[in-house]
Amino acid sequence: MKLKRPIGVFLFWLFFHSLYSQQLRFKQITSEEGLSTNFVKCIMQDDRGFMWFGTQDGLNKYDGYQVKVFKNNPTDSSSIFCSDITTLRQLREDIILIGTLEGLTFFNPVTEKFRHLNSTDAKMNCRINAVIKQDEQHALIGTEKGLFQLDISSGKITKTDFPAREVNVKCLALVNKQVLLGTYTEGLYRLKGQNAEKVELLIPDYSEFKSEDIISITSIDQYGEK
Repeated sequence: MKLKRPIGVFLFWLFFHSLYSQQLRFKQITSEEGLSTNFVKCIMQDDRGFMWFGTQDGLNKYDGYQVKVFKNNPTDSSSIFCSDITTLRQLREDIILIGTLEGLTFFNPVTEKFRHLNSTDAKMNCRINAVIKQDEQHALIGTEKGLFQLDISSGKITKTDFPAREVNVKCLALVNKQVLLGTYTEGLYRLKGQNAEKVELLIPDYSEFKSEDIISITSIDQYGEK
């Protein structure tokens, strides 16, 4: 028992010594460097190395030297239709899905052109919370009005059925080939075909723990493989 503390301190020292030896450097990017606003909601790096920042006031592209801003222009129908960006996900070399406060937009990072998803289902014209790539042909879209499956090529939207009332899907994760959904006030679900199935979380010694609100899902295995 007496050895536990010295070993813990030694490992603690090794961890920080390792960090120090790597000489990590951080650079702060703010509105003074050209960012449209300091309120950043999401960050993504595309397959060409460019950094993309979704903010409350526009989409920002950073090449390591300067920032290029994309905002809604009411007089330009080719501009992004909503400047309040909530999530970003690259699906293909020429497709980045941009979730906004008012719906979903396709963006081509090569041509820098936007294409709004004209969904016949008005329920998609809402806050987009999360986007993941399900396979080469489909993406899953978590919104405040439920979960939708997107056919990437055709743009067709299919809504997922929940056993409960309309569910606010806050986050999505693909874990061991299984899609997990975190929701607001309704807990955790998993996707089975076109239906969502409730998952009961049982945590030993924490019987009073309430897990109705789930805002993030992370698989520990994805860190262990690195």
